[in-house]
Amino acid sequence: MNTLKKRAPLLLALALALSLCACGGKADPAPTGVPAEPQETQEPAETAETPEDTPEETPDETQDASAPAAVPEPEPEPEPEPEPEPLPAGPPTYTFENGVLTCSGGGEVNARGSGPESWIPVVQNAIFSTNRSEAMAAVEKVVVEEGITSIAYHALDHLENLKEVTLPDTLTSIGPSSFSQSGLTSIRIPDSVTEIDKGAFDGCKNLSSVTLPIGLTQIGDSMFSSCESLTGIQIPDGVTTIGSWAFSGTSLTELTLPSGLTEIGFEFIASTPITRIEIPASVENMDGALSEAFNLTEIVLHGELSLQAIEGTALKGLMQNAKQNNTGLTIYGPSGGVVEGWTNKQISESYPNCKFIAND
Repeated sequence: MNTLKKRAPLLLALALALSLCACGGKADPAPTGVPAEPQETQEPAETAETPEDTPEETPDETQDASAPAAVPEPEPEPEPEPEPEPLPAGPPTYTFENGVLTCSGGGEVNARGSGPESWIPVVQNAIFSTNRSEAMAAVEKVVVEEGITSIAYHALDHLENLKEVTLPDTLTSIGPSSFSQSGLTSIRIPDSVTEIDKGAFDGCKNLSSVTLPIGLTQIGDSMFSSCESLTGIQIPDGVTTIGSWAFSGTSLTELTLPSGLTEIGFEFIASTPITRIEIPASVENMDGALSEAFNLTEIVLHGELSLQAIEGTALKGLMQNAKQNNTGLTIYGPSGGVVEGWTNKQISESYPNCKFIAND
């Protein structure tokens, strides 16, 4: 009896739970002292991805190890350069329009013509003038076109109103007195020219600008003599010879001589304003080179000269001029050599206003 009483509450709870389960209800919390059974929490199932939801990966062709390596195409062989066409043999043709004389074709420009008509200038024929003086005065510009290789002796001289000349890269030589006594004011000689003969620009009083070709090796006699407007010029490094009177009568105030120069002609800077000249050590012959260069007050000799060379240089004449005009003359040269000995002897005997200074 006592046991039944003890189990009564438990049986009552069990009956109540069974009743709730049968009715679909929820059980009340367990009474005090009865532990509640833990309930398992069910995780939501993962949703499987369908093939449509998954983006397809595009294979990277550049990283496909199975693909064969690209073989570079061979570079095309360079085509052989075409051989230059032969230059026209000439003779040139001449046309004239609006003051411009054009020389076309090939060969040698020779405005005086040749053969039995050598005294009838071609320029006169190009202008269709019966008056030679009027025809030559009409030319203001000369255009020598590609194909021409040379300009002959006296070819374009005495064109008094000529101002400008255009020369081609096919030109290789300029003959004697070719532009002499013309009104030319400037000229650029192409680097193809290797020879400019004597007197080419002699007496061009208006010539003030000259560009010489880099391959030039010789400046001929009287090339720029009496070019009164010429105040400056650059001599190419390859020039080894400067002829007599090459720059006499110009307005040059200075002149730089190339280091490989070996020969200087008679009176090459006579009657110019040049006051200082440096003679390279390479010069071997300069007979009378400084004659009539009476504005010189300084002469710099970078090499030793023989007694014969000194006597021929006209140094004594310059000393005499310095004494007469009381201007003075300084000669620079190697110490202890022939130049110093000769100069000091002249100074002690006759020219006290001159002096020698060693430059080594």
